Amino acid sequence: MALKIAKGAVVGVLATAGALAGSGVASASNSTCDVGEYCVYEHWNRTGDRYTTSGSLGNYGTIRMTADPWWEPVGAYLNNNVSSWYNHGFAGRYSVIHSYDGANGAGGQLWSGGVGQGQAWVGSNNDRAGGHLWRNS
Repeated sequence: MALKIAKGAVVGVLATAGALAGSGVASASNSTCDVGEYCVYEHWNRTGDRYTTSGSLGNYGTIRMTADPWWEPVGAYLNNNVSSWYNHGFAGRYSVIHSYDGANGAGGQLWSGGVGQGQAWVGSNNDRAGGHLWRNS
């Protein structure tokens, strides 16, 4: 009897694992950006690893993005790995995002954009972002 129960439990675990691996629900979509957040992506057209934040971050340092696909152990480093972005902030305090080359704006501004703006490809600024700030204008 105990052998039947154990065998049934193993079959149940394997069936659940197979269902999760085959479903798209377990993986978050990198094409979305929650309201109130600035989202940056490792690859063009909002794909690959991503990082979302509702605050300013002057120095990306050794922060990692969320891995995509979800089962990878770690995502790419945020610093010098941004290829596309989207501003889904709020009017007022979080209205315009400013992205900078290097930590704390040391290398100058790369791009900026208001609520609802973004770029599917940052062009010559690819893989250069080192920090960002939210501003009212």
